[in-house]
Amino acid sequence: MIRCGFCKKGIDETMEAEWSEYFTEIFCCPDCATTYYYNMAMSRPLEVEEIREILNKEEED
Repeated sequence: MIRCGFCKKGIDETMEAEWSEYFTEIFCCPDCATTYYYNMAMSRPLEVEEIREILNKEEED
């Protein structure tokens, strides 16, 4: 059985499965795919102070 690259649920033809060419993974649904991508990119919300620091660094460059 093929399993989701994120939640490990078995995938069947009734699911809205997603394929990632980049990661060569199959996901059982768009939510699992999106969560996997965010986790791999180590994406997280930014605090206001972090945004200011990033903008200040760009202005210096």
